[in-house]
Amino acid sequence: MIYFSNILKIRIPVGAHHFGGKWTEDKLDKLSSYLSSYAMALRDQNFSLWYIDGFAGTGAVTIKKDGNDLEIPGSAWEALETSNKFDRYIFIDSKRKYVKALQDVVANYSELDIKVLHNDCNVAIKSICSEIKKNWKNRAVLFLDPYGMQVEWSTIENIAMTKKIDLWYLFPTEGANRQLPNDANKIDHNKVTSLNRIFGTNEWRTLSYRPSPQKDMFAGEQEEKNITKEGLESFMKERLDSIFAETMDPYRFYRDNHHQFSLFCCISNPAPKAIGLAQRLIGSIFNK
Repeated sequence: MIYFSNILKIRIPVGAHHFGGKWTEDKLDKLSSYLSSYAMALRDQNFSLWYIDGFAGTGAVTIKKDGNDLEIPGSAWEALETSNKFDRYIFIDSKRKYVKALQDVVANYSELDIKVLHNDCNVAIKSICSEIKKNWKNRAVLFLDPYGMQVEWSTIENIAMTKKIDLWYLFPTEGANRQLPNDANKIDHNKVTSLNRIFGTNEWRTLSYRPSPQKDMFAGEQEEKNITKEGLESFMKERLDSIFAETMDPYRFYRDNHHQFSLFCCISNPAPKAIGLAQRLIGSIFNK
């Protein structure tokens, strides 16, 4: 990984985009390795290669490492710095201050075709997918690293339908699990809406709860939580398997020994060569 201070002298205030820890470096290393290998593998083909980042942020992130704040390049900046370049870069973020900071970063890459969009990722990506489908030459890697539960299942479906995009989706396993209280009666409307949005179905409800062995004479029969974070991860993989040509087993990220995120890599192109290439590249990166 190339550290922030070694790239450019632009200063983004520490804390402007502050999250994560050592696992964040691991995530960005894996993405950067894939982007470079993907572009190299396809560079002699007659393709137009796109990189799309749905939650691009400021370009840099400040993580906590060994008790100190450390500023490192984020996913957008890592993509720009890979040795093998893409033909087009599209960075999206809904936060105006993040977009402004990222525009300062990309201004130093005038030789590259870059768009920075201030938009909701679900809206922007659906439009981008339509554009990608117009030309058989287009191929893309799309990275979704949401700030929470923002990614709509309909957006994932649009990505799969292009048959031209490799999706890297950092699924918020812990975030989804937090939406599920131990007592089913405590699930409010907002939690239901959030879970329906990311899974595209309400089947999570049946999987997540079972009748409680104890009954409340006033409340009647109760339901208690019956699913783990790993169960939610498996359910998401089943959902992705239903629309993508191939979905790799997820790579798990832990914080303080707690499973926080599941990185899914999904191949929309059903061609055996496309699936085989992605499997080889992802397998080597995940098993490193």
